[in-house]
Amino acid sequence: MAQRVGFIFYTGAGLVALAFLILYTVPINSARLFEKRLFAFLIDLTLLGLTTITIVGLLYQTRVLRPCAVVSLGILWTWFLLFVLSDWSFGTTPGQRLLGLRLRTTNGDRVSFQRCLLRELLLLIIPVILLYPLQLTLITRPFAMWSAEFAVLALFPLSIAFIGGQSLPDLVLKTAVLPSRSPADDNSSTVPWLNWMLLAIAVTIVGLLFAFAITTETKFMFLEKVAPPPAMIVQIQGEDEATLAAGLWRFLYGQSPEMGFDLQDISVVSIIHELPPITTELPTSAACSDLLATTESYRIVRAQISPQSAALSELMLIENFTQFFELDNKPTVAVFELSKRETYGLFNLDRSEDYFFCRTSSDEKPKNPLLGYNSSLSINGSMDRSAFLLVGRLDLYSTIEKVPIWLH
Repeated sequence: MAQRVGFIFYTGAGLVALAFLILYTVPINSARLFEKRLFAFLIDLTLLGLTTITIVGLLYQTRVLRPCAVVSLGILWTWFLLFVLSDWSFGTTPGQRLLGLRLRTTNGDRVSFQRCLLRELLLLIIPVILLYPLQLTLITRPFAMWSAEFAVLALFPLSIAFIGGQSLPDLVLKTAVLPSRSPADDNSSTVPWLNWMLLAIAVTIVGLLFAFAITTETKFMFLEKVAPPPAMIVQIQGEDEATLAAGLWRFLYGQSPEMGFDLQDISVVSIIHELPPITTELPTSAACSDLLATTESYRIVRAQISPQSAALSELMLIENFTQFFELDNKPTVAVFELSKRETYGLFNLDRSEDYFFCRTSSDEKPKNPLLGYNSSLSINGSMDRSAFLLVGRLDLYSTIEKVPIWLH
């Protein structure tokens, strides 16, 4: 075990040191342009995300649209077209304008619509599509595939730092993103071979470092049978959990068949860790308080429902789960997570309510098994889902996100 940790530590430290040495070879002007373009892109994504949540979220709430794979695909292509039209019409994006950048040809002319279209395809769409073959081995993905995925994602951004402040698509299409007051010929079209070699090394290092970070923990826990640290949350989703989820689905659906449209998915996960804090606690028995304080493992039942579900449907689900929970007399604590997912293509907005239940022996059964509840809001992004959408695998996207493919 010590030898394994030492190998990974020294290898990782060596890669980090090599990365810092390579950074010293990057000209200061290219580094600054790289930073500006990166921040400009993040600003653009933030503005697009907020606008999408406002407009599409309103359409979700008013039931004009429903979260589905087709809507997510439409959002992705709408974002793409907005980037193209912004570059073509204004020669800049909102983020680039805020940071004083503009897009021009290397001759200083305005970039044509066809060139803007091809440029955004190369920058935004092609790298994500190239990830699709790697996503097919998502569950058993080896280290080399993790490394290749991150290297592909890092290639175009890092090329800005190593080839004179411009990305590979800019070099191919003879375009340039430069400060507004700089002449277009400020960027040299000749890239030394050393820069290409450093770019290749840098991309490889990024892929290796991120792959190490993701796979090391898994190898320690599962391949080498090392016990997890006390602070680590271990999640188990095996055959027993799948059987329980199937039975719970039949119970909830059988109790309230009219909720078949609202209920999208049910899963059960066993957690080896103490319970999270309960923000809103309800009065309970002393037995439940003692059980809550000593619980080191429990199960989460995750029920995903349509964001357009009525409040009555949610109450019926909670009531049905309460009845299911009270069928057994074995003392335990469980969490019923009721979540609503709004899909927006590149990211999801998840609204969750966690209800904590306690079950003691029959002699000490509390009048109300509900201990309390928490509410949370989270935003989750994923390139994997985007790759499925862009190659037309709406079925895979639907399966993973637990949303329908079509609007109706």
